[in-house]
Amino acid sequence: MDAVVVYHLNASEGQLTPQAEVKVPGGAQGPRHLKFSPDGRFAYVLNELSLNLARFAIDPSNGSLRYLESTPLFDDSIAPEGMSAAEIRVHPDGTKLYTSTRDLTQAQRDLLSTFTLHADGSIERIAQTPAAVSIPRNFNVDPSGQWLVVGGQRSRDLAVFRIHPETGIPELSQSGIAFDGEPICFEWAHIQ
Repeated sequence: MDAVVVYHLNASEGQLTPQAEVKVPGGAQGPRHLKFSPDGRFAYVLNELSLNLARFAIDPSNGSLRYLESTPLFDDSIAPEGMSAAEIRVHPDGTKLYTSTRDLTQAQRDLLSTFTLHADGSIERIAQTPAAVSIPRNFNVDPSGQWLVVGGQRSRDLAVFRIHPETGIPELSQSGIAFDGEPICFEWAHIQ
């Protein structure tokens, strides 16, 4: 479809009604995941096939999206052939955004990209970090914003990164943590 479908939520009735279908410009983009800016003014769409991050402005009156720009997930030093975008997360403090990219060719190009979220909603890629796992399908940042955990679907292991408190860039803390299965989703539980 190369589109994002917007639904209206009637919370009291628990019903979703299709509101709009917004095309992701460029064709063959493969929108995979979407996250919102902390202030709710922007949506960031991770495009699996085109390996970029598209930014949309949100109209709060009707939920419609207006395309603004796309930014590559990594620089020209990495060949895009055999690469696939996987996950997107926003840091709890709202100043950084992270993506993961999978190397389907097993050439060890799996990586995490770090973007700064500017006050105007624009994004700037500031780092590319080796993911320390094979096929980083999913990852998440802990609620404190200090740690990022990534799982290797192919390597069946986990890596833990410390998020630098000033730059927001992940720094490898521990890798090769065995996992019994294919880690494909990370969520934080709040237990009291």
